[in-house]
Amino acid sequence: MAPLNLVKVRPNPSPIPGPTPAPRPRRKVAPVVVSLVLIVVLGCALVFCWLKFGWFSKDAATPVQSGSSLREPESTAAPGAEALPSTLPELVQLADAGNGRASFELGERYRQGRGVIKDEQEAFKWYVKAGEAVDAEVSFRLGVMFDAWDSEFSTRYRVFSCLEAAALCGHQYAQLKLAALNLSNTRASSKDALGFGNVVDAYAWLNICAASGDAASAAGRDELEAEIKRTYTPVTLVQCQVRTRQLLKIIESNKTSASKVTVLPAREN
Repeated sequence: MAPLNLVKVRPNPSPIPGPTPAPRPRRKVAPVVVSLVLIVVLGCALVFCWLKFGWFSKDAATPVQSGSSLREPESTAAPGAEALPSTLPELVQLADAGNGRASFELGERYRQGRGVIKDEQEAFKWYVKAGEAVDAEVSFRLGVMFDAWDSEFSTRYRVFSCLEAAALCGHQYAQLKLAALNLSNTRASSKDALGFGNVVDAYAWLNICAASGDAASAAGRDELEAEIKRTYTPVTLVQCQVRTRQLLKIIESNKTSASKVTVLPAREN
C-alpha cells in the first residue's frame, strides 16, 4: 500500500478587527420637498389672484387717476360730431348761430388739418367761440384738448378755466381731471394755496367726486387728507372743506340756471 503524501496546511491567521465605521447620516429630504411644494403652490395662488382680481396692476396702484370708476373719453372729437353737418359752409353757419359743438368741430378740423388747411390760429378762434357756449361737455373737451395741445395758444389758464367751467356744471369727468391736475401740479411745484395746481382744490374736487359715489376718489381723498395732516398746517384741512362747500354751492346754483353759469373768479394768465 502506497504511503499517503500528507501536506501540513497552516491555518490563515484571523484578521484583526478594526474600528466599526460610523453610519452615514441620512439626508433630510422631506423638509426640502415640502418647502418647494409650498413655494409652487403660493406662486400659483398669486398668479390666479392677479388674473382674477387684477392685483398688482397699475390701475390698482393709482386709484385716484386710473382706478376710478369714472373714465375719460379717449378722443377729443366734438361731442355728437356724427350729427353735425359734414360740409364746411353748413358747419360754419351752425357755429355762427351759437352752436358750441359745431365751433369745437371747426377748431378740431383746423388744428388737425382735416378737410381744411392746418391753421392753429384759425383753430384757436373757433375754440374760443366754442367756449362761449353754455355746454359742459364742450368745455370739458376743450380743457382736455388744451392740456394735450403743444401750442402757444395752450396755457394752464385755459386748461383750468375750461375744466372748471365744465366741473361747476356737475361734469364728473372734469371734476376728476381737475383733481388729478391740481394734485400733480402741487407735488411738482411749490405749495401755492391760490395759484394753479393747489392742494386745496385737489382735495375739494376729490371730496365732491367721492360724494357722488366714486370709491376710488374717496380713497384718494382720505390718502390726501393724511398727507395734508403730515405736511401742511392744521388750517389747510379746514380750507379744503370750506372750498368743497363753496364749489358745491356754485354747482347747485348752476343746476337751476341753464342760460347763465357761475364760474370761479378769473385768475391771471
